[in-house]
Amino acid sequence: MSNLKSSLTVGIFQSLSFCGLRQKILKNIAFQPPKVSYALKQRLEDNTTQSTNKNSFSLKQIECQSEIRQKSKSYDDENINSLGLIDLAEELMQFSSGSTSPTREDPMYPTHDFYLIDENGKEIIIPKQENLELTGYFLKGRKGHRIASLYVKSTFPLSDMVILFSHGNASDLGYMIDTLIDLCTNLRINVFAYEYSGYGLSQGKCTDLNIINNIQVAYDFLVTQLKFDPTKIIVYGYSIGSGPSVMLVSDNEFPVGGLVVHSGLSSGLRVVNNKLKSTPFYDIFPNVDRIKNVTCPVFIMHGLEDEIIDFTQAKLLANNCQRLYEYWEVENIGHSGIDTNAEHRKKYFYKLRDFIKLIQQENQTIKELKQRNTASPKNNKSYNHYYDNKLRDFHLICKKIEDQDSIQKKA
Repeated sequence: MSNLKSSLTVGIFQSLSFCGLRQKILKNIAFQPPKVSYALKQRLEDNTTQSTNKNSFSLKQIECQSEIRQKSKSYDDENINSLGLIDLAEELMQFSSGSTSPTREDPMYPTHDFYLIDENGKEIIIPKQENLELTGYFLKGRKGHRIASLYVKSTFPLSDMVILFSHGNASDLGYMIDTLIDLCTNLRINVFAYEYSGYGLSQGKCTDLNIINNIQVAYDFLVTQLKFDPTKIIVYGYSIGSGPSVMLVSDNEFPVGGLVVHSGLSSGLRVVNNKLKSTPFYDIFPNVDRIKNVTCPVFIMHGLEDEIIDFTQAKLLANNCQRLYEYWEVENIGHSGIDTNAEHRKKYFYKLRDFIKLIQQENQTIKELKQRNTASPKNNKSYNHYYDNKLRDFHLICKKIEDQDSIQKKA
């Protein structure tokens, strides 16, 4: 009976898609923006004044903030320095290209301070974190819509690498903050997260095409304003975030250093019916097909008890990779929890650290790494999919809007 229901769901989705209702269906079913949990306020140019304001919070407020921060644990909190992680910074630094964290020149987007919003709607700034800095940005997406983003910078050691993080459903930068700080603290590299259109403070509608545009804008920001080398960008997609992540890395305009797929999907309709043998024309995020074009190293992890996205979808992705680094099936874990579960947390960060080291080594030893990590089709057959034409038209529309903006500014 369940197979019949899922087959009917797929059939209905395809039928309604041909009637032009695809985006409306996705907006109401696939995407679930939560209540906004944070705020971004433009940073004062006077650093002295800004510092004074930040330090003027009462002791009671700081205690409240500390309770919020307890959710983000580091290896130091778990007393495992004896296992060698105290040397993690030095170990990562030895693979550094000699450059420090990229610097910004002629910034296009101004900086913002990050605040959490409590249950009473009160803004609470996060106290200064050891060895990292938080900076928010509003990027410019399709039709001039703003895209909220947050840069978690590692200040010790300084790093020339960055994780481009794509979040799961029902999440925003506020809900992600602990995960982002956790990654930066334990891996000692920079982390950059953006929000999907219609989520949090990002403007626009929740559509798959907008989300694909969101990650492309985030990537361009990392390269143009934050000055990261493309081969030192590690794209990390969690859950539905695997969709834009794979779409970006499978596009030959966006070379990267590596790809991490965490509890990802093989395609949207396979979440409903994982027995599909081929990808329907109107499917959302056809990762199972697109990942065939990815030429950078790919690390895939998935919980064996995942009841939202079955682990067999991760197997499909792994089987279609050109350069699979590792496929890790995690026992006794559902859709989330690999990074927080006491049994698997240490291994999770060890595996990510080793993946980062591989990418650092490749940046040191492979001269044409950018060319090698530029996506290329495994064969000449092009997939018959909704995105094939829509993305081309979408890019043209975005470029037309950008050109019009440029003309207006010059005028």
